[in-house]
Amino acid sequence: DTEDEKLRDGSYRKPKAGENFEKWMLRVTTKEVGIEVNVQISEFTLQNHKMMLLDPTIMKHKDFQHTRETVLADATDVACAEVVHTTNRYHWRLVGQRYDVMSWAPDKRNYHDIKGALNRDYTRKFPTSLRPGETWIAEVLLEKLPLILPEVTLFMSANDMSNMPYAHLMGWIQNPSKGDSNFTHTLKEVMVSHNPPVITVFNVKEYGRRHLRT
Repeated sequence: DTEDEKLRDGSYRKPKAGENFEKWMLRVTTKEVGIEVNVQISEFTLQNHKMMLLDPTIMKHKDFQHTRETVLADATDVACAEVVHTTNRYHWRLVGQRYDVMSWAPDKRNYHDIKGALNRDYTRKFPTSLRPGETWIAEVLLEKLPLILPEVTLFMSANDMSNMPYAHLMGWIQNPSKGDSNFTHTLKEVMVSHNPPVITVFNVKEYGRRHLRT
C-alpha cells in the first residue's frame, strides 16, 4: 500500500482555514495526491510522469502474484505511472489502486562498501586476533577454511569466546574484478561449534535491499 499516511487515512481532504471550495478541490485532486488530469487532451499524469502499463516482467514476477490475484482481480494489464527511478531502483504507482511497486536491480557493490550491510562489532580478524583460550576455534576451522571459503577473511566480535559452546564469525566474498567467477558475492555467517566440532556456513542474501540468512 502507499506509504503516505495522509493519503491512506484521507486526512488530506479536510479543508484548511480560509480555503474556499475551488482551492480545496484543486489541492485534494492534484497537489496532495501528486496527480494531474488534463481534460482538454485527456492526459493523466502522476508527478509529471505519463501513465503507462506496468512492465510485463513485474506482472509475471512471483512476488507480485498475490497482489495481482487478490487486489487486481488477476488483471492482464495494470495502469501505472513512474514515481521516481534511480540508478538501481524503479518505483511505480498503480493508478487507482493505492499500491506502489518497487523493483531493485542487482547490487554490484561489495558489502564492505555498503553502510549498514556489515555488523561493525565484528572487528577482530581471524585467526590473528584470537585470545589464548579461543584456540579451539582455529583447531576446528583453520584447516578447512580454504576449502569451504577460499580467499575469505573472517571477523569476530570483541566478546571472549574461550568458554562459549560456539563461536560466530562473519566475512564476505567480493565481486569478481573481471570475468566470471565460480563464487557468488554474498555475506557469510560461520557458526563454529566446540563440542562436537561442527562448522555451519550461512549465506546472507540481499533481497530488495534487505539481508536475509539462508
